[in-house]
Amino acid sequence: MTPPGCPWSGTPPTALDAGDDALDAVEQADLLRVDGDVITLYHPLVRSTVYRAATSAQRRAVHRALAGALGGDADRRAWHLAAASDRPDDAVAGALDAVAGRATARGGHEAAAAAWSRAAELTADPAVRARRTRRRRARGVARGAAGPRPRPGRRGPSGCRRPAAAR
Repeated sequence: MTPPGCPWSGTPPTALDAGDDALDAVEQADLLRVDGDVITLYHPLVRSTVYRAATSAQRRAVHRALAGALGGDADRRAWHLAAASDRPDDAVAGALDAVAGRATARGGHEAAAAAWSRAAELTADPAVRARRTRRRRARGVARGAAGPRPRPGRRGPSGCRRPAAAR
C-alpha cells in the first residue's frame, strides 16, 4: 500500500534513472516495491533517508523526474520543479504564482504565502520579485501570521501595560 502523500507513487522507475540491478537490490531489502510503472516505498522514513543521503544534484534530478511524472497534478508538479531549481527560473516562478492563486481561492493563505515566497526566490526581475513578496506578506497577514495588533492604552499579551513610548 502506498503511504498517503507519497511523492513516489505513480512514478515510473525509468524516470528515476535507476538500473534494474539497483531496483532489484532495494526490493530485496524490502525498502520499496516496483510494480510495472509504479514505485511504492514501504515506510516514510525510507523516503526521508534516501532523500537525505542524496547529493543536492541528485535531489534536484529526482525532483525534475517527479515533476515530469506528475503532469496531471499542476500544484505538486510546480513544487517539484521549484525544488529542482537552484537559480532564478521565471517559468517555475509563474507556475508557483498559479499555485498561490489556486490556494488563495480555496482559503489556503499559508499555502499561498509559501508559494509566493518560493516564487519570489526564483524571480530574476526585481519588480516582479517585489510584487510576489508583497503578495506573500499579504497572505501571511490574512492568515494571522502577524498576530493581532495591540490597541493603544491596552495591556499587552503578558498583562503588562505597554511603555508610554509605544502608546
